[in-house]
Amino acid sequence: MRIISKFKDYYDCVQKHGQDKSIVYIREPNDVKFGYGDKFPDNPTLRYVINGWRRLPNYLNTFNYSISSALIGFCGEWYTHISIKRNSTYGPGGVPGVSVSMYSYAELIEFVRQEKNEGLTNEILSSQSYSWNGDLTYETMFSMVKNIKNELFVQARSPIITVSNIPNTGEKLVEFNGSLRRFDFMKVKDPFQAYQDLSMYIGGVLGAPEKETVEIDDDCMRDKKGFDKWSFRKQGVR
Repeated sequence: MRIISKFKDYYDCVQKHGQDKSIVYIREPNDVKFGYGDKFPDNPTLRYVINGWRRLPNYLNTFNYSISSALIGFCGEWYTHISIKRNSTYGPGGVPGVSVSMYSYAELIEFVRQEKNEGLTNEILSSQSYSWNGDLTYETMFSMVKNIKNELFVQARSPIITVSNIPNTGEKLVEFNGSLRRFDFMKVKDPFQAYQDLSMYIGGVLGAPEKETVEIDDDCMRDKKGFDKWSFRKQGVR
């Protein structure tokens, strides 16, 4: 696969090991902004998940932590990404800052458990809801995202879709063909696996663009084959 892009991503380095130039990924980013009441995307399940996935609730002390979440769509599959930055605390018993990127409920549970042991946060409960209406837990949220299958990738003709919150606006930003490096997606797919999956998805599901065909009239086709206007007439008949 040949990648044409104005920016570099973490899997681009695989190209130097050889490319199938019949498959071309024109990685041109574009985005859509939408609010809670908007009907984007068209898929009701995906829209419900996106609009409900807001922020981690208050069992993480927001004075100590900066938290962001995103949905990562890659080659037809969806993943939940959470980024947590713990600020440094000073004075006796102070702890250094740390930045953690995670893609599973188990990682979230483990992080909060460790922070609780440090006395920095409360315990996370399996029944803890992820959204304001409280009808789903974080555990079921991760499962729902993983099981989403929809046609948004094909409609947008984009193998990469990211959905993130726009701070202090209540809006979300959907980016097509954007960077995965900033979401530490290497934790999910190493460079070789990501590149291979993209190549197969673009060449298969999205389909390489069809080559333009040129119409040739009958006379030109006849001449190209080495015949002339007399080739199929009986000799002597003019």
